[in-house]
Order: sequence, then structure tokens, then C-alpha cells
Amino acid sequence: MSNPFTLLLLLALALAVYFTPRWIASGRKHPNAKAIFVALLKPGSLMFLWLLVVGAFAGYGVLLAGLNGPLYAEPFFNIFTLDSVLFYGGIGFTVATCLTASLHAVRRLQEKSITFDTAVSFSGLCSAIAAFVPPLAIALSGHWHGEETLGILYLAVFTVGAGIVGFGAFGAWIVLRRRTDVAELKERCHKLSTAELIHRMSSGALDAGAAIALREVVMERSDSAKRATIYVALENEGIDVWRPVEASILGDNLFQILTFNDPKAEQWQFASGAVVRCAKRDFADGQSGLAAMELAYVPAA
Repeated sequence: MSNPFTLLLLLALALAVYFTPRWIASGRKHPNAKAIFVALLKPGSLMFLWLLVVGAFAGYGVLLAGLNGPLYAEPFFNIFTLDSVLFYGGIGFTVATCLTASLHAVRRLQEKSITFDTAVSFSGLCSAIAAFVPPLAIALSGHWHGEETLGILYLAVFTVGAGIVGFGAFGAWIVLRRRTDVAELKERCHKLSTAELIHRMSSGALDAGAAIALREVVMERSDSAKRATIYVALENEGIDVWRPVEASILGDNLFQILTFNDPKAEQWQFASGAVVRCAKRDFADGQSGLAAMELAYVPAA
């Protein structure tokens, strides 16, 4: 009976990995579906789901012991029932905890109350706890003795395996979700002017996905933009000295410095890669040009 159970467990995990992202995606596209999805992710619903999954696995343990009872001239409820319930109930504890913890993290992400990194850390911690608690609890209880202790190792293989699979599935979903969010944010960012993008980037009130999307759009504009020569002031020179550098034209008087600067050789007012706001300036030699006057944004390395 363990082989059909293993196949059933693998099938259930495969279906969960396949359908959960599509379920979430459909909820994001259709308001009614999204409302149902959010309702199912409430703490009370998740607790009911946890009890349902643990109960289903424990019930399978009762059924398995009862069906095998006649082989040992035992009634349906027999001396093997408790051991079977503990074994399969332990696996159910792991599966239910990994599943509900991941769904709880999904709900918090939907509410934007946690970041992707926090969600992954939370899911990983819950998966580790769910994987090791059942075998440790049975081992410490002293219920199984002698050769029966091999069952604890067998249980640990199932629970750790389920924990790894559950965490891996959630991690894969996180990666796909972040890519999707970044792609959607980039589409919206392309409608904004460069000045608006720089303002939002410098505000600091951004989650990781939004910061990535804004930075990538600015970099794309910089890479495809025309070039111009601007002047950056040198520091600690005693007199006004301006260094001509190559920069990308981003629009709205914004430029990104492209020329590399070695701080050991020269100390520029604005570093290479910085986005600066320029204005026309007359220099001491009688020439005029665009001078970097204000730092707008420094992209992350």
C-alpha cells in the first residue's frame, strides 16, 4: 500500500505546483476570482485547510491499518492503527504546514505587507520546522522501540523530502512572480517621463520589484539614448576646473555620466554612472556648455 500512497503524494504535489500559479494568475486577472482567492487565504480558511490535509493523511493511516488487519487476523481498528496514524499523520503535518505557510506568504505578498525575500525566508523556516518536527516528536516520545525506530528514519525521509519539494515549489513560484511583476511594472514605467522615473527612484519608498523595474527602464533609455558632452566639476583643485565627459541624454535636462572616473587620479563632483541634472554654463575661458549641477540619482551597483 505504500507504493500507491507514494504515487498519490507525488501526484498531489505535482498538481499543486502546476495549478497554484495559474490559480493565482487567474485571480489577478478576474476581480471576482481574486476576491474568492483572497477569501480562501484568510487565517481561518488556512487553518481549516491545514486540519483537512492532516486529517486526510491520518485518515489514510486508519484505512491502511484497517485494510491490512485481516492479514494478521486483527479487526479494523487494531494494534497497528496508532502507528499508522502517527506515520501518515506526520507526513500530513509536513505537507499541510508547507502548503498553508506558503499560501499565507502569498496572501501577505498580495497585501504588499512583506517583501519577496521575507516571504522566501518565512517559507523556508516553516518548511524546515514542518520537516523535522514529526520524526523528532515521535523519537522523543519513545513510542517506537527496537526495529520500530527504523520507521522514524523512514518517516524523516518522507517529511524532509516533502519539505524540500514544498519549499522548492514556492521558491520557483516566487521567481516567476517577481519576473511577472517586474515585466508589468516596466510596461507602466515606459509611460512615465525620465524625470518622473528618477523622482520615484530617489524617493526610496520602493519595494524590490519596483526598484528593479525602474532601474532597468532608466538603463534601457540610457543605452539607447544619444550621447552628449557635459562638464563635471573637479573637487579639491583650488580653482574651478571642469572635466568634459560623455553622457547619455535622458531628457528633461537629465544625463547619465558614461565616462569612467578613477577617484585616485581625479575627484569628480559626480561619479561615473550617476544621473545628473544639467544647465547651460559659461566657463572662465569664454566657452559655454552643459554643466552637471545637481545629482538626480545614483543607480545601484
